[in-house]
Amino acid sequence: MRTIILGIGNEIVKDDGVGIFVAHLLKIVNKNKDVDIETTNSAGIYILDFIEGYDRAVLIDSIKTEGGEPGNIYEINVRNWNSKEISNSVHTVDVINALTFYKKHDTRLPDEILLYAVEIGDASGFGEQLTPEVRKSAYTLYIKLKKELSL
Repeated sequence: MRTIILGIGNEIVKDDGVGIFVAHLLKIVNKNKDVDIETTNSAGIYILDFIEGYDRAVLIDSIKTEGGEPGNIYEINVRNWNSKEISNSVHTVDVINALTFYKKHDTRLPDEILLYAVEIGDASGFGEQLTPEVRKSAYTLYIKLKKELSL
């Protein structure tokens, strides 16, 4: 099964870079020839160019929800996504809405699309360091994906 892991975010805007951070860690250890790992600071429809043609896409992104605890990890199967699961996140909703729309109209998109979103704390200014809670969750997600995807 051809898989792409796509880390999404901006690594110079503090916790917003968590998706790229995890993707970089996975890229270092990846020995699975059926898994490609990429990063982007684009969102919404722009990620479609990265994932079309694959059987499975694993997206890693940051999320900011009302009342969410920094470091929480959400796993969303885009095919079964319910908008009430995670609210108030323009960034993630843009990705999911784009995928849902194009899934209906474009058969070249992966059959399986998983989104891992890490609740962020600080993305209000410039900085390349993740906050401690988000960094800890990034390593947790790295270990999970490394094992599940046989990297």
